[in-house]
Amino acid sequence: MNDSSRLLTPGEVAAMVRVDVKTVSRWARAGKLPSVSTGGGHRRYREADVQAMMNAPAPDKPGKRTTATPAATVRVGSGLAYGIHLAPVAAEPGVIILGTSSTGNPVTLTCDSPAWLADLSDAIADAIADLAAPAPALVVAP
Repeated sequence: MNDSSRLLTPGEVAAMVRVDVKTVSRWARAGKLPSVSTGGGHRRYREADVQAMMNAPAPDKPGKRTTATPAATVRVGSGLAYGIHLAPVAAEPGVIILGTSSTGNPVTLTCDSPAWLADLSDAIADAIADLAAPAPALVVAP
């Protein structure tokens, strides 16, 4: 068996992709990551399939990096703004995959505080309301 057809455990895949083991299982159930079943009913993943998933371009782009306008941006401090592509997904308790970067890597938000996530939800609702609000009329004085 060559290295690209080596079978990996869910834990090995999780370590490669830097997600929780439960996320790997969800991807398999959703058909996002092909798996094979052992005689005992455990999932195993072909290393080549994991590598392909990690290197796959976003659906709307032919190459690895996209120039498409991101749906959102993330900035840490006054640093570089990172474009976020695709839709956010709750990956597991306390972890939200915000989308993927222009290079296809997952961009995640991890939080152990339900109160902080509730505050974030409120802030997002306010931002949505602001986006949906009609622009103020421009009044020109005579």
